[in-house]
Amino acid sequence: MKPVLTPQLLDDLYGWLVARAADGRHCPGNGEIAKRYRFASIATATKAIGRLEQQGRIAVRRGATARQATITATGDSTAPLRQAIRPARKRPRPKTGPVVMPPTARVIGAAGRQCQWIEGDPGGDDSCKCLRVTIRGSNWCPAHRARVYLPPEIAELRFGPLPGLLARRTAP
Repeated sequence: MKPVLTPQLLDDLYGWLVARAADGRHCPGNGEIAKRYRFASIATATKAIGRLEQQGRIAVRRGATARQATITATGDSTAPLRQAIRPARKRPRPKTGPVVMPPTARVIGAAGRQCQWIEGDPGGDDSCKCLRVTIRGSNWCPAHRARVYLPPEIAELRFGPLPGLLARRTAP
């Protein structure tokens, strides 16, 4: 593989920076350097500036979006840092009105509590479960809890005496 950052290329880049500093122009950005020298990526331009800096030929002052190069031999500098003004990102507006969730969407309740009501054949995943938000202390959402939970008095009427409840009632 052919070395990209040859001494001749670095000398040419250094000469270009010297001329720009003498004219008081801004330091070229990585994109401009990559375009001029036909680099495959702007990372190579960054490495080229870094090599000149390692060799002690230039000193670089970096900003958020620009840099200023000082030629160490002459003390000349490119124009002071001009930070690019980037347009502010517009935040998306919150949706108004009811949020319509697809039937397969799962909303995890507070502390991960989800309705465990099973519809159809249970599978290896939770796709057969209701998964709506539950009431604290229950395994079911309010609608399914009303179908599942029977107060002890009604359960006794339907199914006869309950095992744990009988012992409590006969104790004095």
